[in-house]
Amino acid sequence: MPADLHIHSNASDGILSPSEIVKIAKKRGLSAISITDHDSVEGLDEAIAISKKIGLNFVPGIELSAESEEWDLHILGYFIDHHSEELKKYLKNLQKRRKIRAKKIVNKLKKAGINIEYEQVAIQSHGESIGRPHLARTMVKLGIVNSFQEAFNLYLRKEKPYYVKKYVITPQEIIKILIKAKAIPVLAHPFSDNSIDFIPSLAKIGLMGIEVYYPGYNKFKINELIRIADRYELIKTGGTDFHGSETKINYKINVKNIGDITVDDNVVEILAEKAKQLRK
Repeated sequence: MPADLHIHSNASDGILSPSEIVKIAKKRGLSAISITDHDSVEGLDEAIAISKKIGLNFVPGIELSAESEEWDLHILGYFIDHHSEELKKYLKNLQKRRKIRAKKIVNKLKKAGINIEYEQVAIQSHGESIGRPHLARTMVKLGIVNSFQEAFNLYLRKEKPYYVKKYVITPQEIIKILIKAKAIPVLAHPFSDNSIDFIPSLAKIGLMGIEVYYPGYNKFKINELIRIADRYELIKTGGTDFHGSETKINYKINVKNIGDITVDDNVVEILAEKAKQLRK
């Protein structure tokens, strides 16, 4: 049976609640899902509870970003111990920095004569992890732009003067944090931002998988990722990177629903077995 291992809820920058996501996945006939919110595990307990109630296999997950001027890598963590105190402390610091970054972007927009307040943006964040999508939704709501995509095209992309860099975090730091939290580190969407070039070095420092099946990846890309995964003995995962009804801002792909991209259930079993080994 199919499993979608890359979904975002409103605990970060998705639209739907964890409960809504689980119910949709069940209706679509999925055997398992993973909610992998950005820098947040706030939605996992809710998702675990409803998954147990309706009989869906749930994989606790997260997505952390390693970014600098040289790289922009997203690393998923599967079967994460989301009650780890060290992890909670780390995420609290990241979320604090996200808020500071959002405030800086708002201030740049205000100086340019755009009527927007940080408090209006914060309302759009149901969880504790605030990001550019919340800014985009606020701009649509205020009538500054006509669409979510237009907000990014005109104001929020990296090349725009209102953009503020993220706090620099190395891939080594992300992988270390995930492994400490007993999670399986998996490189998300490897063809984005030349992330694929980092796989050999990441494999040496603890990377355990790569996202082979992803929206927009044709047979050539999938086969290339399978070849790389086999070479470095990495687990092959996949999923929709579902956020909601909005077009994906980075990859110009509109994923219509949870479960549009899946992997076989045995991938979940492989991840679970690997996670058991980390807990020994």
